[in-house]
Amino acid sequence: LDSSWTPMAPHPFNDEDFVTLRYRWHTERGAFNGNKYPKTLIDVTRVSEEDIGIKAPSIHNPIEKYCIPDPPHYSLSLFRVNHYLDSAEAFYYRTDARIDMRECEECYAKKGLGANVSIDDDIRPWLQRFVDSVGVEKALELLADAGKFQ
Repeated sequence: LDSSWTPMAPHPFNDEDFVTLRYRWHTERGAFNGNKYPKTLIDVTRVSEEDIGIKAPSIHNPIEKYCIPDPPHYSLSLFRVNHYLDSAEAFYYRTDARIDMRECEECYAKKGLGANVSIDDDIRPWLQRFVDSVGVEKALELLADAGKFQ
């Protein structure tokens, strides 16, 4: 942790359980090399079950009927979230389509090379706002396994 880091998790939560509270460094905003392709946010209440059942061509374009093929540049997007590398433990724990990369220490180190360009706390207040919105008990229930590797 850098010297300017301060805890932000409301009681009884722990900053260490949330990547968005634990890490502040990220790659340059809008830089394709570090961020790659943008993700899509979809209000599924407006999508038919039939369309949801179609195999997604990509996580970046999950429902072609509703997602534009060339998403807007970072600076023009209405909703933006930075990519954070996370701990080595979390990186190696995941078992997704990139499993070969996940088992490579050199790959983890390489991913971290560009992730120390910018630092901010833009995302960090989310947990307090979430707790304020749903209450401590509901937040504890919904976030019970956050930060756990099982």
